[in-house]
Amino acid sequence: MSGLDYAGLLELDAKENLHGKYFSLHLGPWQLRGMPFVTIATLAEDRALLHEIVGRCFVNRPVLWSDLDSERAKHCRQALRDLLSLLSDLERRLTLASHSRDLVYKGIVTRWLEATLEIVDRLEVLQESGPGQDEEARRLVAAYRVRIYGPVSALIQLLPGDDEWAEEAREAFRLGKETLAKRMGASEDDFEEARWHLVPPAAVEGEALESEESVVTWGIP
Repeated sequence: MSGLDYAGLLELDAKENLHGKYFSLHLGPWQLRGMPFVTIATLAEDRALLHEIVGRCFVNRPVLWSDLDSERAKHCRQALRDLLSLLSDLERRLTLASHSRDLVYKGIVTRWLEATLEIVDRLEVLQESGPGQDEEARRLVAAYRVRIYGPVSALIQLLPGDDEWAEEAREAFRLGKETLAKRMGASEDDFEEARWHLVPPAAVEGEALESEESVVTWGIP
C-alpha cells in the first residue's frame, strides 16, 4: 500500500484497523520513516499548533504561493528571513514538547527549516550581485517552493475539512502550484505532495540503525 494522504489513511483505518502498523511520510526529497499509526492518528488534534504553522508560516507568507513576476530580491530576503525566525522558534519549541506527535511535527518543520536556511543564505549573497538580482531571486524562490511543497502539503492535509484555515490554505497551495507550474513550464502534477506509505515492522527495526541526514526514524516501542 502506498500513496495515501492523511484523510485516506484515516478512512483506511476505519475499514481495516491500522493500529500496530507503521508508516513513512514522503515529503518530496525527504522522508520521515517508521511512525506508528497510533501517533499519526493524533496529528490533527493539536489544532492551535496547526493553525500557527499553516496560517503564520504559509497562508500569511505570499512569497510562498503568489505570482513571482512582481517580486523583488529585497522583499524576498526580508519575507524569508521572517519565516526563518518563525520556523526556528517552532523547531525549538517542538524539541521541548513531550507528546509523540510533536516528533512528527518537528520532522516536518525541520525539513522546511533546512530549505529556508539555504535559500536565505543564497539571497543574502545577491545583495552584492547588482543588476539582475531580482530575476535571480525569483529563480531561487521558485526552486525553494519545489522543495518545500511536500512538507507544506503534509501540514495542510492534517487540517479537517471544516477547519477555519483549511479552505484558505488549500486555495493558497493551489495557486502556488499553478503559478509555479506556469513559470517553470511544468505540470502541477510534477510538484510532489506528501504521501503516506506502509512500512513493514522489520524495516523499522533495521532503519533504527541508520543515520541519514534526510531521515527521521521512529523505533518500535
